[in-house]
Amino acid sequence: PSGVTSPPCGEPPLSERRMVIDAIKDDGTHIVLENNKYSTISWSEGQGLWLFEIEADDGMNRVYFKWAKCVLAPVTA
Repeated sequence: PSGVTSPPCGEPPLSERRMVIDAIKDDGTHIVLENNKYSTISWSEGQGLWLFEIEADDGMNRVYFKWAKCVLAPVTA
């Protein structure tokens, strides 16, 4: 489970940026998130939630979540 101190899969080096997390959003819905080497997970102090940002063809997609577990530990992207 994630907490405010560290993202769900920790903070891997840039060479190991591929990971999958199983998250619960603030509204209680369940979502599985898979990143790419251009995504980030950070704590949003203002929201009191984790922020997952991933680059897409149409810009940055943002997903806020309150809890997550690491499904696929960081590996080379």
